[in-house]
Amino acid sequence: MCVCVCVFFFFQAEDGIRDAQESRGLGDVYKRQQQQLRRDNYEFLQQLVVEEFIIGLKLRPILLQAFGDIAVQSVGDTYISLPLIDAIRGLFLHLVGPEDVKIYSDDRQLLLKSLDELETIGSYGAELSDDEKSKVLKKTCDTIYELAEVCSWYKFSDFLNKVKKVLNRLKKDCSRYELVKRDKIKQERLIKKRVKIIDDTIQLVKQLK
Repeated sequence: MCVCVCVFFFFQAEDGIRDAQESRGLGDVYKRQQQQLRRDNYEFLQQLVVEEFIIGLKLRPILLQAFGDIAVQSVGDTYISLPLIDAIRGLFLHLVGPEDVKIYSDDRQLLLKSLDELETIGSYGAELSDDEKSKVLKKTCDTIYELAEVCSWYKFSDFLNKVKKVLNRLKKDCSRYELVKRDKIKQERLIKKRVKIIDDTIQLVKQLK
């Protein structure tokens, strides 16, 4: 299944000149349009997950691969990363507990693969460029914990073991980047904040049975 979305924007400036205020205004409009387009695309992709259960086509592996490609291509774009994390989480909303829904081998394979994609997103969230990335890291860790909790219900120990390794690698990522002297104090605060996010998640995962 191939879905192509093409959007064209045309802006015309009177006499070829725009003042700074108009440019900023058009830039804001363009940014909002792009954000809305991505939200619409994510909602459409997530609807395909529902279609898988209705019509029986194996769409989730394709979607997860697409999400992984998006994660790599959208490095540093918080407004893409955050809904992308939700989209990955949405692949497993049907797993509500072994009493109601059985977990299959496809689910297990996708869960393990999803950790790779979440680690990719989370590693960018561990960068020191700005505090906005902490939101990405926090949402990544929250989602990893939610999936770990689901897997604890199903006694899926391979996932839980992999979670610990992923979180420890993310923790190392927080301190991997070289400190810039003029921003050293600010960056050290960011490192501590992000390490705490991961440590808190590690402790929560340890409590799962």
